[in-house]
Amino acid sequence: MHDNYDYNYLKDVLVEEILMKIPELTKDELLAEGVNYLTKNYEIYGRSGKRANIRLDGGMIITSVGDYEIRISISDETNINVQGIREATLLYIITSNLSDSVMREVYSYLYMISDDVTIIDEDDKIRENCMKIVEKRGVIDGVLRAYREQLAKEVGEELKKELNGILKFKRV
Repeated sequence: MHDNYDYNYLKDVLVEEILMKIPELTKDELLAEGVNYLTKNYEIYGRSGKRANIRLDGGMIITSVGDYEIRISISDETNINVQGIREATLLYIITSNLSDSVMREVYSYLYMISDDVTIIDEDDKIRENCMKIVEKRGVIDGVLRAYREQLAKEVGEELKKELNGILKFKRV
């Protein structure tokens, strides 16, 4: 039905288009997603063994056990890792949500118009129609949902590594 070059080219174009539709999260939003993941999936304890709460405030993690609070700044390494997680996670989620059936539908549409899929770059209306197919099939909504879930998990686990000496985590 198609050659590999055309298929990969088309997928790259669609990935770029989807990337432009995904709102970029700030560092604080990423960290908030991670903290939220930790509070939902772990029981968190201080060194004393008492139950601890964590929250984000001004880019710092606040841990509290009773009336006692500790403010923890997030290391530069963790901040860099969090940004890398965002980019890698988003690309992975997009490519996995562009299923073969969606790609076949877009590919078929393009071949009805021309025998060259690069036509997608020559006409904004054609590109728009291809994205309508992608949206109609729920790819954008699926990407957003999966992206937030996966991102929260990966950022949460990165934060857990950073907080491991200060707090103890028990999976719920």
